[in-house]
This record gives sequence, structure tokens and C-alpha cells, in this order.
Amino acid sequence: MNYLKFFEPHVKGLKKAGAQFKGYCPFHNDEGSEKKGFSLNAEKGLWHCFSCGAEGNVFSFFKQLNSPIPEELQSNSPPEWRGYNYPKYRSPKKEVKREWEPETLLPPNEKWQEKASYLIKLTIAILTRSPKCEEIRHSLMTERGLNGEALNRLGWNPQTIYYSKDSWGLEDSGDLWIPRGIVIPVIQDRCIQRLQIRTHDEGDHILLPGSCSKAPMRLVSGNRCAIVVESDLDALLLWRVAGDLVDVFALRSASNRPDVNSTEILRKAEKVYVSLDSDSAGRENSQWWLSHFPNAKNFPLPPGKGKDPGEAFKKGFNLRGWIREEVYGNTRPNKETSDVSAINASSVGMKYSEEEKRNNL
Repeated sequence: MNYLKFFEPHVKGLKKAGAQFKGYCPFHNDEGSEKKGFSLNAEKGLWHCFSCGAEGNVFSFFKQLNSPIPEELQSNSPPEWRGYNYPKYRSPKKEVKREWEPETLLPPNEKWQEKASYLIKLTIAILTRSPKCEEIRHSLMTERGLNGEALNRLGWNPQTIYYSKDSWGLEDSGDLWIPRGIVIPVIQDRCIQRLQIRTHDEGDHILLPGSCSKAPMRLVSGNRCAIVVESDLDALLLWRVAGDLVDVFALRSASNRPDVNSTEILRKAEKVYVSLDSDSAGRENSQWWLSHFPNAKNFPLPPGKGKDPGEAFKKGFNLRGWIREEVYGNTRPNKETSDVSAINASSVGMKYSEEEKRNNL
């Protein structure tokens, strides 16, 4: 007897997967998760959830649901199952909240590193030296506030490129797509951790396959305080205008957590200012930081100044003053400017408005 029809109305997403059927377990809330935990042997009527540990046969399934046993099932199932004579039933495991521990992130493979290094050097040379990139450079300066060393960390890929994934040391077959756009490398401990492309036309952020997706960008110079943002470009902007006031960390995604090395630095900081994007994901994940870092403080942009530092810059908001006031209050640091923050627009031929010069330079 095939028992599939008895399970289908109660198990969402139940689909054949090899010899079994997989779906979302009705006994704990895993709907929408990437992995379906519920597994069914339709021929034997036996089931097991690999997520919560519940298991049994078709009769115990209906008992757990508090549903009546279908008449057809009563008359056609093995005698030993009738009359609620179940095989041993195991109730779902209680979820145990584990203490968070930072991960030790492994860099991409050696072949990937070699290819990525060549791409970074080539695209940085194109962006910084090519006369054809003057418009791109100007856009990054006027719209993103990047110049000097901050700008020199970026590259420009002028056309879409396809490589074989094998040539980059990736196991998947097919082509590696590198779109036209801004190349944003993250290099930590002398290893390229990830490469991201901000497409020029759509503004999408494409993470290059093989990258360590959880690797943060760390712009650290030993300041007593640190600030955490989402976007790499926002991190470079804050590093340029306030790199002498705070160390800067970019997570790439609001849901990413700091790795072992970043956690060590952040825990030693006097204060960690959490300035994730002003959206639902940013607000939700800001609470995680407050509960895991005693020195963390929620530090959103003031209302009306945009959802992130990049938008605030476009509005002429004084990002440096905003950070300086929080870090030092009414007292000014002994060294008001540094090599990072003192880089001005004229050194790269950039023209700011007078308001932007007052606020951010």
C-alpha cells in the first residue's frame, strides 16, 4: 500500500527526493527554511524529521496531529498497527538555545586567490589610470564620497567576462560570470576573502562564486571605538571621513556575524556603534549585536538622513561630525585630522559643493 495520499494534505512542500519524499515538518516550524527536514517512506508509511527528531508510522502521525484515522487506513494497514498499536514514537526534540561562537573563516582556494589577485590588480589599474574611467571616478567621488586611498581600493571591470569555473579552482561545472561594474575586494591577513561586483547599470551586488560570503571588511587602525555597517562602499566612505575616530567594519549583509578575528577586535573596543541600514533587517539584526556585545550601542542615522551612510552623504549630512560628537562629545580629539580623513577633493581633481566640503572633508 502506498501511504503518500494520507500525508500530502498535512505536509507542505512534500516532493519526491530519490527513494523518499521530503517536505516541511508539521510538528515544528521549519516552513520556509532552506532544508526540508521531514522524510517519508511512502511504501512503508514510516516517517522521520531530521530537524526535530519526531518519527513514527502513519498512525502515530495522525495521533500527533490529533486527527481521526481515515477508515481506509484502518482497514488496509498491517494488523500490528491497528487499534493505535504504534511502533515506538519519539516526540520532537526541545530546541536548545546555544551560545553564539564566532566562526573561523577559511579563505578561498589557492587557484582562486591567484586569479582574483590578477583581476584586482588589472581592474584597479583601469579605474585609477584609464582616461576612459574619468566619469566612473567622478561618480564614485561625487555620489559615494570616495577619493584618495578609499578610491584606490576599488577596480573597474569594463566588460562582462566569462571564465571556466575550473580555471578558478571551483568544482562546479559551467562558466564563472564576472559582470561589468565596480570591483570591490576584501583582503584580510594577506588573503583575498571575497570579491563583489557592483553592476554599473542595475546597481546590483554580485558576490563572485568561491568567495567567503561571511568575511567582513575590516578597516582598522587601532582606534578606541568601532562602527559596524552593512555595505563595503559605506565602510570605505566612513573610513575616509572618520578613519581617525573609529575603526570600520562592513558585514555585507545585516544577518552576517563577525568572525573570530573581528570579534576579538570588537570586544576590546571601548564602544561598538551599530549602524546597520534603516530597514526591517537592519533594525532586527541590530538587536542581536546589543545582546551579544556588552559594549555595543545602536547608532542609526538621524531621521530623514537616508537609510545608510551613502544616502546620508548625498544629502550633505555631516558624517564626520555625527561620529565625532558621539565618540568625543563636546571634547575634541588631540589630533583632529589624519592621513585618511584629510584627503581632500582637490588632490584628485574633484569638486564638492561648499556644504559637502564643510561637512565631510
